Amino acid sequence: MLSYAGQCGCAGQAINKKQSINMRSYKFIVVYVVKFIMVYGILLASWFVVKDYYAEYFRIASQALFGAFGDEGIVDFQPMTKTDKLDHNSEEFDITVIFLNREIVKRFEKQVLARGYRGTVSIDFETKKSFLVSRGIGHLPTILVVALIVATPFAISRKMSAIFFGLIIVHIYIALKMLIDLLYEFNDRKHLEVVLLNPFWENVLAHIRYIFFLDIGATIIMPVFIWIIVLFRKSDWDLMLEKKSEG
Repeated sequence: MLSYAGQCGCAGQAINKKQSINMRSYKFIVVYVVKFIMVYGILLASWFVVKDYYAEYFRIASQALFGAFGDEGIVDFQPMTKTDKLDHNSEEFDITVIFLNREIVKRFEKQVLARGYRGTVSIDFETKKSFLVSRGIGHLPTILVVALIVATPFAISRKMSAIFFGLIIVHIYIALKMLIDLLYEFNDRKHLEVVLLNPFWENVLAHIRYIFFLDIGATIIMPVFIWIIVLFRKSDWDLMLEKKSEG
């Protein structure tokens, strides 16, 4: 039978072990948070260096993906003019989006050719412009994924692989956001007859657009979700659960 003193000694060792585990966990969290803030801060500050290049990359990629929108739709992504920026009183917007119907454009071209006109023609299809902020749509979720991965204390090779797959998934997410917004914008321009939704699906699309495109929450939650998917393995979760049970 163990003596009272022996029992107390075992209990004391268990408490010390628990305190040691808790201190290591606390230190790990603090170090990770500090490292994440530093990496994210550097990437955030880099915007002022890369903003023109990123806006152009975003515009070209969007044009390649969505320039031909279904059978009838045309989307033209253009660099935002100084006039448009002054009208909006904001430097954040950097891309102008113009929505057109392919058949309307063809009819206009036939009318011009029938009149025997040659040269450049200014076209006004009475369609509202839309304006995008490439930083909020694409740059911020991208650097958030990268910062979360870089700050995690895993092997460099593992983090490089996670960054590669993380960038692929975050770009799919960005493309999905753009698709949702373009569907909404075309439906809002019913005279173009590209997307025509009934009131029920209009309401559904409006709510989905708010969640994925307008709400800042998705810009934070989705990168965290991507970070977990591409970096962590089942063995990591098993180890964390084991340490938790020891605590």
